[in-house]
Amino acid sequence: MKKNDNYRVIGTSRAGSDELLSLKLHDYHSISSFVIEVKRLYGTVDILINNVGSNIIGSVLGTSDEEVSYQMKVNYKGGAVRLTKMLLPDMLEKKNMVEL
Repeated sequence: MKKNDNYRVIGTSRAGSDELLSLKLHDYHSISSFVIEVKRLYGTVDILINNVGSNIIGSVLGTSDEEVSYQMKVNYKGGAVRLTKMLLPDMLEKKNMVEL
């Protein structure tokens, strides 16, 4: 996490560390815990940058349904939908927000 007089950047990783909060976008409990921790530490979020991606290397015919399901959990359900839905109410209330 980096501090500045005007903003704070919250970095995440699946494992977490001294400078990164833990966040596993395929896991609803992890997303919920992350949002609770961010609100506890910082109050609200003004800018949300969803910059996560998981990909499958190989052909469509060689890709299992489980691989596709996991990819959808991480790339769509986790970051784009769940995390946004959990943070958006506070962002809308402040009327000063950006989502990328």
